[in-house]
Amino acid sequence: MYVWDTLAATNVYTINAGGLNSAVAINPYGNRVVYARNGQLFAADLYAQTNGVIGSLASTAHAGLCFNDDGRFLVYAGPVNTATLVYLYDFVTSSNLLVSRTYNGGPAAYGVSDWPDISSDGRFIAYRSSATNIVPNDSNGVPDVFLYDRWYDTTTLLSVSRYGTTTAGNRSLAPVFSADAQSVLFQSWAFDVVDQDFNHSSDVFGFNLYGSGQIPLFSAAIARGSSAAPGSWIMWPVVAGRTYRVQFKNSLADATWQEFNGGVTIIGTQGYLNDVTAGSSPRFYRVVAY
Repeated sequence: MYVWDTLAATNVYTINAGGLNSAVAINPYGNRVVYARNGQLFAADLYAQTNGVIGSLASTAHAGLCFNDDGRFLVYAGPVNTATLVYLYDFVTSSNLLVSRTYNGGPAAYGVSDWPDISSDGRFIAYRSSATNIVPNDSNGVPDVFLYDRWYDTTTLLSVSRYGTTTAGNRSLAPVFSADAQSVLFQSWAFDVVDQDFNHSSDVFGFNLYGSGQIPLFSAAIARGSSAAPGSWIMWPVVAGRTYRVQFKNSLADATWQEFNGGVTIIGTQGYLNDVTAGSSPRFYRVVAY
């Protein structure tokens, strides 16, 4: 594996990594590369010219590898016996912290925990888990989205039903933080996260991390079209005076978001875009407001 400097147009670091997995991440400053080889997770420091094992990476497609903005913390999903757990690695203390823990003091949640993301300031970690013992009353039998607060060592259920403190009525996944670390968004097929969710399809929900309670700040609906209007429909609430555009990725591993050239329609308080190019493969969307 090679690390290429685009400004100098030269290779600056070579890692002899037989059995290299596809999972690779580089920190925002470009001085540290994390990669998986034969199930083990390595960190190579380009400045110090060091390379060593920091953990193990799960084989799940959503094992993660995500740095926070200053590069101190890395989140990832690692295998333990028959489970997959989410960890936070601290490069200052050279230590791993188990994030997906049980609420009753047990050492680890059982089940698959993956799809981790970390806020830019390193305070919050969001992840998906099918474990039933991370919070009480998790009885929906499907994966949920959780939020870990590193400052207070607490875990909160994000995919919560609006009818109480129980888990939402269907599966939730793919949490991602806003760039300013103020919000977290996730996808859910549940009908009971917010009121009047009648589209029988997946939606995107957003939560203000510093607001009072778990109040959704934004929800976008995504629905398949018909033979008369093929593709996918993206629908979201709009605010007067704002301009909106929709972007997409065919994979969350893609480096950049692609732009739709126009296509946004505003009717009353709702925005719409019909993605006629959407096929049968998954596609990820985001709505940008100005």
